Amino acid sequence: MERSANPLLPLWSDLDRLLLREWQCWPWESANPEVHAAWERLTQPDNLAALESWARGVESFNEYAKGMTLRALTECRSRATKPAEPAAAPDRRGG
Repeated sequence: MERSANPLLPLWSDLDRLLLREWQCWPWESANPEVHAAWERLTQPDNLAALESWARGVESFNEYAKGMTLRALTECRSRATKPAEPAAAPDRRGG
């Protein structure tokens, strides 16, 4: 797979841009809601195949990138195996 065609690149880029403001903390430890939203997008079950492909080169990553990649893959796999949560019922209280 060509790196320029990788659907994860914009997601990693968004996360990197946000984390640079926080001195490269782990995204799952960040207090920034934008970081959490970017992490949630990255670890969506739809990204599992792309993350697995991305992680094939993990041994060549620096420790920070390696840690984020492996954690993203773990969380994505976990989310992929969980049943979807039902949508919240509309509030039917009169007001």
